[in-house]
Amino acid sequence: MERIALLHSRLPITTTGLLIVLLLWGVIEVARGRAGPSFMAMLWVAQLLIMAQFVIGVLLLVGNIRRFDLALHIFYALVTVSFLPAALTYFREREGRRAVLHLLGCCLVLLILVLRSVATI
Repeated sequence: MERIALLHSRLPITTTGLLIVLLLWGVIEVARGRAGPSFMAMLWVAQLLIMAQFVIGVLLLVGNIRRFDLALHIFYALVTVSFLPAALTYFREREGRRAVLHLLGCCLVLLILVLRSVATI
């Protein structure tokens, strides 16, 4: 369980780095006027990292490694894991520069959520 706890504490660093890369990549996609399939695939990779972080956190909570007084941390985890699928479902029909700006905003919100969830430990 100690290695899982270490992974839970280190995985947000990887997720933060990926979200920063996605923000920079999103600016390029805005200039191009559309979101390419590679950009969309990397959004799903970010979502998979967030989901892995969530599952590891649940394992630690069930294994009694983590304390139960982390209500705000758990709230941020629930919001973070559900934000991108909800946003992608909502923006599914949109295309063009405006859609990329929405996705760029989603990346920024996710970055803030990840950083805030780390700060609530």
